[in-house]
Amino acid sequence: MHSGAVPRYRDRVGAAAGPYNLVGVVQTIDPASGQLSLHTDDGKTVKIILDAGVRLLLLPPGAKSLANGMQITAKDIGPGDRLLARGELSGDANSLAASTLVIMAKRAQAAPMDGAKPPADLVAAD
Repeated sequence: MHSGAVPRYRDRVGAAAGPYNLVGVVQTIDPASGQLSLHTDDGKTVKIILDAGVRLLLLPPGAKSLANGMQITAKDIGPGDRLLARGELSGDANSLAASTLVIMAKRAQAAPMDGAKPPADLVAAD
């Protein structure tokens, strides 16, 4: 990654293959099919496909590291939850095959994550 900023998917479309980060709010989720609909901070709706080995971490408000995250399942995610999805973006930028989801549950959100950046240890995983 460069400069530590969360790249928006429009910045990376057509770029070399690699992990992408999308930040937004969950609109709908279907744990049975392993898919959710994410309304990104850019105003787009992107289908997030949960890969078989997807890592799902719930972070407490104000957490600066994934070490503070708690492993959860897709059934624990709900509409209105804010998340960062990391994975491979489709060529048309309409879906992302997620390898990691970092979730801030709606009920735990004290304030919006304006200019959200991924926790440093997520970036270091590149």
